Amino acid sequence: MSLPLEGIRVLDLSSLLPGSLCTQILADLGADVLKIENPQAGDGFREKPPLVKTMGSYFHMINRNKKAMTLNLRDPAGRDIFLKMVPQADILLDSFRPAVCSEWIWLTKT
Repeated sequence: MSLPLEGIRVLDLSSLLPGSLCTQILADLGADVLKIENPQAGDGFREKPPLVKTMGSYFHMINRNKKAMTLNLRDPAGRDIFLKMVPQADILLDSFRPAVCSEWIWLTKT
């Protein structure tokens, strides 16, 4: 049985619950979600109790069906990797202040 969003690629840069919950729903519907985390901080839900073994239960719930990687977007090399991934994605979801991602993407096109 196929799911409705199979074949849709999502880059998830969110770090707060609304974005993570949104991409969890997309992943549950079959989208290929790649969660990109900051290597210094990671997802804040990883350490929030109640814990399942060493990770927070909320982290397990809102990141099910997702793939994950760390990438330092403040580093030019990390940003270059990210910008190469953007054209292959159908959806880009972030929780940055307005225009941060669009500035990065716009700068690469000029």
